[in-house]
Parts: sequence; C-alpha cells; structure tokens
Amino acid sequence: MPALKSPGLILRKTPYSESSFILKAFTRESGLITFIAKGAKRPKSKFRGLIDSFNLLQFVYPEKTRSDMVTLTDAHFLEDFPRLKTDLVKQAAGHVLLEIFLRYLHGQERSLPLYRMLLQGLRNLDAGQGEEVWPGLARFVLEFSGVSGYSPQFSACHVCGGGLSAISTAFDVDQGGALCRDCRGANPRAHTELSGEVVQWLDSLQGGSTRETHSSAPSSSAMRQGFAFLMTYLGRHGGGEKRIKSLEFLEQVRAE
Repeated sequence: MPALKSPGLILRKTPYSESSFILKAFTRESGLITFIAKGAKRPKSKFRGLIDSFNLLQFVYPEKTRSDMVTLTDAHFLEDFPRLKTDLVKQAAGHVLLEIFLRYLHGQERSLPLYRMLLQGLRNLDAGQGEEVWPGLARFVLEFSGVSGYSPQFSACHVCGGGLSAISTAFDVDQGGALCRDCRGANPRAHTELSGEVVQWLDSLQGGSTRETHSSAPSSSAMRQGFAFLMTYLGRHGGGEKRIKSLEFLEQVRAE
C-alpha cells in the first residue's frame, strides 16, 4: 500500500492498551489526523523517545485507510524544542498552545497556514526570553484568529477609524473591534472595558515590527489580562468558550 510522509506535531497523546498510544497530530500533508502507534510503550519500540508533544516528526502512514484511526508505520525526528522540555513554565505554556489549537480547530482539512502557525508558535515559546510566556501565547491566539477569519482590531475605532483613549478603551467583542468614546456612546450594546496598556500591548503584538514599540514593557498583570481577553474573544468567534485544562496547570506552576 502506498505510504505518505509528512512532517507534523503531536497535539495529544493517550495511552491505548498495554503497549500502544493514540496520537492526535496535525500534519502538513493531511491536517488533523488520529494515529495509533502500536507497541510504542515497549522498551525496544522504534517509536521509543520519539513520540513527544515537543518533537517535530516526519510521520509515515498509509495513503488510504478504511478507519478514522490511521496506523503509524514509522516516524523520524526532525526538530525539537528543548526549553519546552526542560523548563516547567515553558512546558506548561506549550501544552496550553497545543490544547488551544486542538480545541478550536474546526475540520480536519490540510491547511499550510495553520501548520506553519502551529510550528512557529512552539518555536516562539521555546525561544522566548525570561519566564513571561504570555506574549508567545497571546501572539499565537491573535494569529489563530487571523487565519480563522475573525482577527480583532486594536489600532483604531472599528466604526469611524478614530483614535483610542490611552487610559481605557471599550471593545465590541461581537463586532471584533475597539471603539472610540464617541462611537461607544452611540452604541448601546454592552462592551468589554480594556485598559490602554492592554490595548496597546495587543496592538503591538498584532502589528509586529511595523508599529511603534513601547518605551517600557507592559506589566505581567496587563499581559495576563490581555491573554484572558483574547481567550474570551476566541470563544465568542470560535464556536464557544472552552475550558483549557492546561491553562490551570500553567497558573499553578507560575504561582509556585
């Protein structure tokens, strides 16, 4: 039977029987796929040491199958993310990123932009300086929203294009944009209130190097608030807010 070869990343690994694992993976050639790695728990398995959430692998699997579960016939190491494996906070953040991707991914079709975004998201977290993981996670959610077609607007009022307050800004979650004071007053719907610090930080993450940078980094509290808002926004536009269990573990290890 013809075999496919595709680079990909494991999103979730679940024990199956005494010797095997079920893998949810996102591959460049097939999109979201469910593998069964038979015998992977055995000491002499060819998968030993390979099947890890923070390894980029070359998966080898049948081109066609009658089952929704595809037998993984071989795997080869391509790249790893060493800091995500050794730093507990970064590791927890990496699992948050993978869980967000899996929980909010709609459909199983191949998507090169999504594959590249997932891979780059892990690279960014791995390479990030210090203990702050919120920039890498927030940037990932912003990019995921953009690729999915519901990117938020932080740079100007989404109604009139006017400037925003540096102190506090109203954000229309349903419409996906910030509001200036005049447009906020003319719009009776409920809005989410964000501090100017949060809005400017999210705008800088979204715009990258093409926009003016801040003279000082935002506080850890502002970054956490900004990420929490993005998760609310993602839930509103991505099919309902979902509990991200690994986020609870991240909060726990950061507090220790």
